[in-house]
Amino acid sequence: MKIYLISYVVPILVYLLYILLNNQKGLSKYNNYINSKLNDVLLFFNIYEIKFPNSYNNNEQILGLHIRDIEEDSRVAYEILKELTQKNYFRIFKVNLHVPCKLQKISEKCNEKTKCSVCECTEDEIPYNFRTNEVEIIHDQYAQEDLKKTFIASKLYKDILGTYVPSDEGFLSYVDLIYNSPSYTAYEGKSIWNRIYLENCFQNGENACKEMNNFYKIISGMQSSIAALASEYYYLKNDFVFGDMHTDNTIKNHYIKKIDYDYNLSFFKEKIALYPDRIENLYFTFAILLRALCRLKPLFSQCKCNSEDEIPYNFRTNEVEIIHDQYAQEDLKKTFIASKLYKDILGTYVPSDEGFLSYVDLIYNSPSYTAYEGKSIWNRIYLENCFQNGENACKEMNNFYKIISGMQSSIAALASEYYYLKNDFVFGDMHTDNTIKNHYIKKIDYDYNLSFFKEKIALYPDRIENLYFTFAILLRALCRLKPLFSQCKCNSGIKENDKDAFKLLNEFLGKQYHSCSSEEFLEPIFPTHGKEILSKFMNITSILDCVPCIKCKLHGKLKTTALQIALVEGVGDEHIGSLERNEATALINAIYHFADSILIIKKFEERLKLKKTLFIFYLVSLILFILLLLLSIIFINMRTLRKKKKKCKL
Repeated sequence: MKIYLISYVVPILVYLLYILLNNQKGLSKYNNYINSKLNDVLLFFNIYEIKFPNSYNNNEQILGLHIRDIEEDSRVAYEILKELTQKNYFRIFKVNLHVPCKLQKISEKCNEKTKCSVCECTEDEIPYNFRTNEVEIIHDQYAQEDLKKTFIASKLYKDILGTYVPSDEGFLSYVDLIYNSPSYTAYEGKSIWNRIYLENCFQNGENACKEMNNFYKIISGMQSSIAALASEYYYLKNDFVFGDMHTDNTIKNHYIKKIDYDYNLSFFKEKIALYPDRIENLYFTFAILLRALCRLKPLFSQCKCNSEDEIPYNFRTNEVEIIHDQYAQEDLKKTFIASKLYKDILGTYVPSDEGFLSYVDLIYNSPSYTAYEGKSIWNRIYLENCFQNGENACKEMNNFYKIISGMQSSIAALASEYYYLKNDFVFGDMHTDNTIKNHYIKKIDYDYNLSFFKEKIALYPDRIENLYFTFAILLRALCRLKPLFSQCKCNSGIKENDKDAFKLLNEFLGKQYHSCSSEEFLEPIFPTHGKEILSKFMNITSILDCVPCIKCKLHGKLKTTALQIALVEGVGDEHIGSLERNEATALINAIYHFADSILIIKKFEERLKLKKTLFIFYLVSLILFILLLLLSIIFINMRTLRKKKKKCKL
């Protein structure tokens, strides 16, 4: 009977297949439907393809660059910056993390305080050079005289870090960026991001639209970088917490080697993988940062890179450490800090009673998943930064939002990668023995989160595009600042460490980047609305002060400071003649994290391909097993029937 049925079913199936093959439209229709349903099923199992933007798939141009060239720049920059950011001069970061929030209606709290915490350096851990020089300026001594005003003195500068202007708002801290690298913190920051996007509206005017778009692309690029880093450094395999670890670097160095993160595919999918615009904005922002560094090359080459203790003596004794472009024009030799367009985002220049300055080691405080979403923060950033109508307002407004989106994509990428901490070490009671810190940091191990990546990035091609866009802007800024950076001596007080830092910095500056060679390299991103764009960063600063997650606030201020430098280099004819060491550190580390974010997206792409291949393999194996099982059942039944027939005949 079964064989009789099969003899009818098989020809019918063959005939239907023949009809479908001859009817291409029908075949296409069914094929699209089946693919759609299959993708839905695969998506449920966290098996999906990253939705890269069309600009990536078609290798279109951003800022006059092919997007694949930006990706290549990130690969080249990452390899050198991975080493350079380990050096004392570029890992100790001074920032005011304790300025009270002046905005209302932000009630979000950090859900996991251990992930949101930051390990601050004590006075003994701050290099002598950093302590004795309140402001450490790098001057471009070869710049024209009228260009020798410092970045701090620039009208375009805003002291986001809060380190320059004396203020009663908080106190300064020195932070070791090695111990405080970006990772997943569980803080989403939606209200903060909303404020950044919404409260920075643009006035209508010439080129307003294009410049607005660039601004938002940079913000988006920063967000994408944060997300990428959080995706990569998501799970901390050990549970070590930096806290009371201020006296013995052996503990720190012992620990830092053991910091081990796992990535999170789900987080990466959620934040980056499905959003090609976020990836594009990440590339865009990275290119801008790298462009800024290229332009500051003469200044950075004069950086002396000098330290002694964990917080170098030079850093402690010099309140502001300026890198001057000695070859710049005289009228540019005034500091960037003095500029009306400058915002002390870090809160390190203005003496204030609100909070205090901290020195943070960025190695011990790397970006990762913190569990803080920050929805209200992001909403404020986007919604409270509206633009006025005007010539080119649309383009400039779009650029602004692309930059914000790029930053958000970077944050999401980093959170996706550094999501689960495999070890349960938490920096908390680790202020006494740096041996533990250094021993632990080597063992910090994160797992990635595919679901988080899918939710934040993978399904949003615009987020990926904005990430590329923001990276390109940062890299372009560095290219424009090459004369300044080439004068940086990297002086933190430890000769061998500073010597290596100086060598790596010049190697980094000597590389040829696509972001620095495009026809649009010298063209300003915000030709008509530059002052308005920079004023948005002043607003973003007050929003950042309301972030309850300290680690998120640290890396938010670091990235925003770097973007401010990049934007000043992208506004009209404004040129930075000098930088404070802290700003140089912010730009270098921001480019590093954005480059990492872009590479994280490529890592997730490979992981997803592998996962899909394994899934298909296991699925085919299961189907074959079921078919063999059915055939064996049919064979057994047929044999049983034959035996019965033989018995009946007998």
